[in-house]
Amino acid sequence: MLNQVAVEALYSATYVENYLDAVENLPDEIQRYITRIREIDVKHRSYLRDVDIFYEQWANCPTNELESTNATKRNRAMTRIQQSLIAAQELGDEKLQIVQQLTDLIETKTRQLDQNFKNLDYASGHNSSRDTREDTPPQEEAIDPDEPTYCLCDQISFGEMILCDNDLCPIEWFHFSCVGLATKPKGKWYCPNCRGDRPNVMKPKAQFLKELERYNKEKEEKT
Repeated sequence: MLNQVAVEALYSATYVENYLDAVENLPDEIQRYITRIREIDVKHRSYLRDVDIFYEQWANCPTNELESTNATKRNRAMTRIQQSLIAAQELGDEKLQIVQQLTDLIETKTRQLDQNFKNLDYASGHNSSRDTREDTPPQEEAIDPDEPTYCLCDQISFGEMILCDNDLCPIEWFHFSCVGLATKPKGKWYCPNCRGDRPNVMKPKAQFLKELERYNKEKEEKT
């Protein structure tokens, strides 16, 4: 089993990595939403100008019912007015959806940053012991000594947990808080021991197998 210093180092590296991942793409994502909103505004103004033009055409057509040509022009102008108004309304609805998505994105990123900051603060030593984590099982509860343990903290299963996508991972399951997660990530996820340069990329197999052999040897020595 990894010693305390190594575990704390993994905590810190993981939290910093997740913190950077959370903020790295945020400006680009926000910019995409803002760009789309601007495009919608341009189209929306264009439709409103069309409404003014077609209304003027409709209003300037003589209302003499005997003139079928004029009646046709008025009907055509009214149809175009309705089409432009419907298109403008659809753009308005899309804009509202984008604003809501943008709000949700910022709120989600804010929660992730808050969680990563708390975890990083913990890993830096502001909390004196892992036993003080909010999601640590109450110490007064009786724990079966034969119950299997998981995660970098080598504790039993509790709270939200995530499975490493490396089939050979010796630990397999990890507590969200121990690996700096607030929500389940999309796609592949590898634990700090199995990942490469990013959480969704596994380290080279030869390197992993070498580290796995050392890990198993240390575990046998402790038992």
